[in-house]
Amino acid sequence: MNDKKYDTEMMAAIRFKYRQSSQNLSDLTKKLENVNLELMQAKNYTKEMSYKQYKRLKEEAEELTEAIRIETIARNVWDEAREVCMNVVDDEN
Repeated sequence: MNDKKYDTEMMAAIRFKYRQSSQNLSDLTKKLENVNLELMQAKNYTKEMSYKQYKRLKEEAEELTEAIRIETIARNVWDEAREVCMNVVDDEN
């Protein structure tokens, strides 16, 4: 009985981490889209944005791209953990 409670709590924690990671990934992607939109607009209206602002946006886009890569790995890890838990539960039944 204690094992089932532990398994349930563990699965809930893994689901929570997976959802949290998915939300983080979504938020980062939206931010990157906004930065890329600003960059595209800056290319069309270069007089409205200084080189310093443009360079800052390029660096932000690079940082967001790296953060998305890392968060994608984290989400994949939590997805695999969910699969392992479901397989264990299936094997027990």
